[in-house]
Amino acid sequence: MLWLEEQLASATGELVVFMHHPPVLAGVPFMDQRYALVNWQEVWRLFLAFPFPIHIFTGHYHVDKVIRRQSVTVYLTPSCFFQIDPHAEPFKIDHYRIGFREIEWDAEGIMTTVRYL
Repeated sequence: MLWLEEQLASATGELVVFMHHPPVLAGVPFMDQRYALVNWQEVWRLFLAFPFPIHIFTGHYHVDKVIRRQSVTVYLTPSCFFQIDPHAEPFKIDHYRIGFREIEWDAEGIMTTVRYL
């Protein structure tokens, strides 16, 4: 946590962060209840307190979802193996299409697209 606090304190503008676990519960019951980031509340508070927009790209949940709170946007990226049913409480595979996210960041902002094979 100290490293993240230091990085955020030294940043002077909009950020893009890549991390494995989402720093917030994502409304995917199976993953939220069993495999959420252990200290997500602490991490989430740090991100919400940051004075500039943050775009956070994650995996881990095997779903495509975007969560926006205040100036923080979390992009959950699908898996390269299988996708989890985002509504099921017990483990349930939604489909086996391989998913990935394309990200473009330029002076006009971030554009991102999820693609399935």
